[in-house]
Amino acid sequence: MRRKRYERNRRFTGEVSSKDKLYTSRREIKKLVKKALKDKPKQQPAKGYVFLNSLNEGDRFTTGTGSKGILIEKGINCHVIITDVRARDEDRAYYMGKQIFPELTEVKKLKE
Repeated sequence: MRRKRYERNRRFTGEVSSKDKLYTSRREIKKLVKKALKDKPKQQPAKGYVFLNSLNEGDRFTTGTGSKGILIEKGINCHVIITDVRARDEDRAYYMGKQIFPELTEVKKLKE
């Protein structure tokens, strides 16, 4: 049975010293993970669009796929009423009515 890299040429006691390469790589990995969690990407909507959570309750909007609706409640998940959708007639009943959209859905605000 072949021994692992950190066990070669010495007796492995199960303790990890600060001089061990395995320990340093673990420390570097933890450092990279912390940095990655801090440096979150800044999300911006596409040109001409806004995020759904930036609208006021009662505002009318249209999505990129052509669905039109009204925002009725904001939160992590926004509750909306879909009033018009581009879909086949047999699928319209599924998409129409009260739906839940994510807050970061890109929409265009419609003028009233």
